Amino acid sequence: MIVAGLCQDGGMTTVTLTKHHHACVTLASGDTRILVDPGSLGEAPSIEGIDAILITHDHFDHVRPELIAQALAEGIPVWLPADAAGRLGLEGEGVHLAEHGDAFAVGSIKVSVLGDEHAPLHPTKAGPQNRAYLVDGRILITGDEHADAPGPVDVLITPADAPWLRSVDLISYIQRLTPRLVIGVHDGLVNEAGRKIATKNIAALTGEGAKEATIVAEGDSIEL
Repeated sequence: MIVAGLCQDGGMTTVTLTKHHHACVTLASGDTRILVDPGSLGEAPSIEGIDAILITHDHFDHVRPELIAQALAEGIPVWLPADAAGRLGLEGEGVHLAEHGDAFAVGSIKVSVLGDEHAPLHPTKAGPQNRAYLVDGRILITGDEHADAPGPVDVLITPADAPWLRSVDLISYIQRLTPRLVIGVHDGLVNEAGRKIATKNIAALTGEGAKEATIVAEGDSIEL
């Protein structure tokens, strides 16, 4: 199912986002398909036809080790932070340690690596490394931090709910980036009542600098 009415005009490349579960999405443009954050809070997505996998950070809800191992065995490259690769024992062909400032292409889609580390979870202990990915020069996937971008952000894909997330911080982030469209993800930790609240909070971001804001249902797609 394609959710209509949220397409980007002006000759830009059309990228279609499909929501699998929680923070797991596929970004597709032409014959190129990128899978992002296939974690363990839902069924494992199919990797058939996938050209690359991007992992933002080393938490179970963003990385499924057995799927990553399968992808590498089938020749699908994976980009992920160094600490995640170390814990998972990943090295060799197909394993790419994503560092801030890196840039690469997956088929027809250009990707730049941003980000630093996970949003604070403890007053004194640092969290894992976090990598945000700027896709097609305009679509920012933040992972679990409020990463800055080097220029305007057209589409922002960022958590709608998380143990570390405060509404005031999300609002400030939107006011700073002023994206055209916000897509809230990371909603697999809440029950149905909590999802209604998260959906309402995301929709309210249209009054804070975003032109449109939504949460895409599992299995649905949206053109960016």
